[in-house]
Amino acid sequence: MQSPSVFALDAKRSSRILSKLSSQAYIRSISSKDRSGWVYVFYEVGSHGGVFKVGRTNNLRRRMSEWEATCSGKQRIWLGALWTPFAHKTEYLTHLELEARCVCRPRFLCDCGAVHIEKFIFAGDPLEVYEGSIKPVIQRVVTSVFADALASGPRRNRVIPTLSKPEVSTSTDSL
Repeated sequence: MQSPSVFALDAKRSSRILSKLSSQAYIRSISSKDRSGWVYVFYEVGSHGGVFKVGRTNNLRRRMSEWEATCSGKQRIWLGALWTPFAHKTEYLTHLELEARCVCRPRFLCDCGAVHIEKFIFAGDPLEVYEGSIKPVIQRVVTSVFADALASGPRRNRVIPTLSKPEVSTSTDSL
């Protein structure tokens, strides 16, 4: 029998630390190892309450299946996904900005045995929070990172991709 999730602590860092990390990340060049992919969001209700998960993947359908297989038994509502040519940097900067805005960044031992830290608690209706706060942050970061890549020009061993994306809708209908 699985034990319930245990809320361990609020891993939210101070605004001073987050601001410093964000400034450093924006200045840092995009790694030649960074790849295109999806930044996805789901809302999960469990014994720890309701949390938003923001992650990245290069294969959205596979990642959804992996979440269901490895961390099953949760009521998970997939809210959307946005494609980006630089998924690693986009996810990192998105996490920093959401951490600065969230009520809490819980770190807890989940039923699946993992300690999840890329989750965020916001006050309010989950769909309104996603549409009004989380999705605009991701969109702004995607645009900013892509614009920075264009302004910096090609680097050795890296081609700047176009903004065309794979044929998957970002609406919840495709999820």
